[in-house]
Amino acid sequence: MILGITGHKGILGKSIINYIKKYEKSNYKISLYKNNVLDFDKLGKWIDKVDIILHLAAVTSINSVNKNKKYAKKVNFLTVKYIVKKIKNTNSKKKLIFISSSHVYSSSNVKISEKSTINPLTYYGKLKYKSEKEIQNKLSNFLIIRLFSYYSPKQSKEFLIPALIEKIKNLKGKKLKLKNYNNIRDISTIDYVTKQISNLITGLETNESQFEDMLKQIGISNSYIREKVHDQMTKLEHVAFGGFTHAPAVELAEKIVHHTPENITKVFFSDNGSTANEVAIKMSMQYWANKGEKRNRFIAFEGGYHGDTFGSMCVTARGGFNEPFEHFMFDVDFIPLPNESNKDDGIFRFSCS
Repeated sequence: MILGITGHKGILGKSIINYIKKYEKSNYKISLYKNNVLDFDKLGKWIDKVDIILHLAAVTSINSVNKNKKYAKKVNFLTVKYIVKKIKNTNSKKKLIFISSSHVYSSSNVKISEKSTINPLTYYGKLKYKSEKEIQNKLSNFLIIRLFSYYSPKQSKEFLIPALIEKIKNLKGKKLKLKNYNNIRDISTIDYVTKQISNLITGLETNESQFEDMLKQIGISNSYIREKVHDQMTKLEHVAFGGFTHAPAVELAEKIVHHTPENITKVFFSDNGSTANEVAIKMSMQYWANKGEKRNRFIAFEGGYHGDTFGSMCVTARGGFNEPFEHFMFDVDFIPLPNESNKDDGIFRFSCS
């Protein structure tokens, strides 16, 4: 996997490159774009050779943007527009990681989240948001990271923290005058920002980040799975299996049946555990109904959890989770889990035939 980086001479670019290179377990080769980003011919040829594009190149100083808006537009927007067009026209699976900015929001005296209103007040912020929309509207494989303020000792005095440090140094007994002090800002270090961006790209040190620990608890992000899901959605996004099917479903069913007992020759696909249990319960009831018999007695182990749909909730241990719905639920006989003390009890001597 080749990770291409624009803007590698900047403070953040250098920091990310050094961070990724020091890990031997990284499977990423780094390709640096060393030419002018406005040379689209050379930029296009470079894009052809990489798998992921981390686009860092930008005019980042607000003062520099305001002094030459025409040049800033070329670098901060038209370059992004070209990269998007290049990826889209080649119908490639390349991923674009775009570093945006908190400047897409307006000033705020409360915490800002991704749900906050978009209202860029600076020309820099407007260009960043325009680039975001270009990416969102035309690509499917992308990641947009909105950076807030971060500090590095190597930053110029145009940036917030270096500017404050310089002012404090030159106070000489005078009071420090601050503007817009009602604004709330997240300020991180260059090391923290580097680590988070690098981890999002490569998955390095995923167990060391609180954010990524949380992600591991609530779900997964796997490049192979994402690629296969993307491939399938370009062919057939959704299908209801009522009298219809498709090739991947048939192939998977055949593989599953190959490992089941001989008398199990059919597969019913479900999208989650609760629904799978729900379907199993309804199938058992439907089976006996088709035979003209009414059988609706269910046995479940004590303390079990089987889901939050109604049928699966009925065979789940009673408690605060399902108590509000108890008067809607069918009866279930709950039995203890088998153990050394009760394994010889008659309750566990039954046949499932």
